[in-house]
Amino acid sequence: MSNKKIGYIVLNFSEKVKNDFVKYFQKEIKKDDYFFVDFGDVKKGGLVLNKLHLTLFFGLDYEKFDKKILNKIKIKNVKLNELELFYIKEFDCNALVLRVNDKDKVLEKYHKELSKSKTIKESINYFSFKPHLTIAYVKKDFKLKNKKYFKGKVLEVENVVYRVKNLH
Repeated sequence: MSNKKIGYIVLNFSEKVKNDFVKYFQKEIKKDDYFFVDFGDVKKGGLVLNKLHLTLFFGLDYEKFDKKILNKIKIKNVKLNELELFYIKEFDCNALVLRVNDKDKVLEKYHKELSKSKTIKESINYFSFKPHLTIAYVKKDFKLKNKKYFKGKVLEVENVVYRVKNLH
């Protein structure tokens, strides 16, 4: 099994925002509704707010990426839209996501600029960009109760970070 690494850029939010989200969603989602999958000795899924972020771009060559580019990304906040479920066929579950309003196309602009970078892993850059925050992985029969609760709220971006992920 080869161990490939890929780089990506995320917008992070404060611990207070993460804690507020955790409090809200622990009330809204019953423990029985979470979906988990085992990856060897690691269990993934459920509520994933401890890593709350917005992925601005995924698919950078981690060895060649120039981190100075991060200084050019000037995003101070994001405006939230509605909660949404999308089906993940591979695991037969749903991801609960919070869509981000990008009517001013600022996020899309930065995404497009990054996609022109000379450090793209072409084989990885296949996602269409739909700005969102992943909240949880839930069973496919989970029903949303209040999908408009966060619509219009604004979150301050704490920082822009470059991360590396191992792909198995």
